[in-house]
Amino acid sequence: MAMTKAESDTGEEPKAPARKKRGKRRAATKDGPAVAKAKPAESTAAKAEKKTVTDEKPSPADLEVAKEAFNALDALGWITSRKAKRPIDADGNPLPWITYPAIALLERRVKPNMNVFEFGSGFSTLWWSKRAQSVTAVEHHVGWYERIKGQVPDNATLHHVELQEDGEYCRAAAQSPEKPFHVIVIDGRDRVNCAKNAISALRPGGVIVWDNSDRKRYRPGTRHLVQNGFKRLPLVGFGPRLSRVWETSIFYRPDNCLGL
Repeated sequence: MAMTKAESDTGEEPKAPARKKRGKRRAATKDGPAVAKAKPAESTAAKAEKKTVTDEKPSPADLEVAKEAFNALDALGWITSRKAKRPIDADGNPLPWITYPAIALLERRVKPNMNVFEFGSGFSTLWWSKRAQSVTAVEHHVGWYERIKGQVPDNATLHHVELQEDGEYCRAAAQSPEKPFHVIVIDGRDRVNCAKNAISALRPGGVIVWDNSDRKRYRPGTRHLVQNGFKRLPLVGFGPRLSRVWETSIFYRPDNCLGL
């Protein structure tokens, strides 16, 4: 056996590598060679503990509840949206990718004379353009920008701005010649800096719609708005496409354009 440098310096002979310990040798039986002991059968109680809700056969009451839930979600348009993997309503019309409670409130309170700015673009741009006088949106993703710009109507303007933290993107509303705006939507990137720069681009009664406002990393931005006199209306619930609950908040001041 060859020796390592350390072993040759000491003059000691190398030791054979230690063998791995094995389990106890099973004794052969009179009927043949050794065999592994069979594990005891799992008890019914133990099996029951491992069962999940999806393993259980639904009761008639469960099926009735599921049917009612399906009908409600279908009427809401969620089933259509989930299947299409797009934020659309039951008739296939585009929706903003925010919570249904927020969509319902805005649907009732947005007026045709409003000017809207969006950080982030998409189906929401198409939705706003049907309800507001004008929509200006900024998009950082070149591929998405190219895809959406051919779909927007004449009263919507889409700008591509490269993304850089605390750069031109988050200042797009403040630097827009179309300002001031009735509504500024924060649903793109660099959201905290977008919020900090959006205040100066609002009309006196303007509001900010902030999607995913429940995320921890956005707290500095939401706190900044509150410290600058805004109140917060959190609208929590389901939304198009996703099978989870999240939050969209509207930040507003007294005598705002939505009558909050």
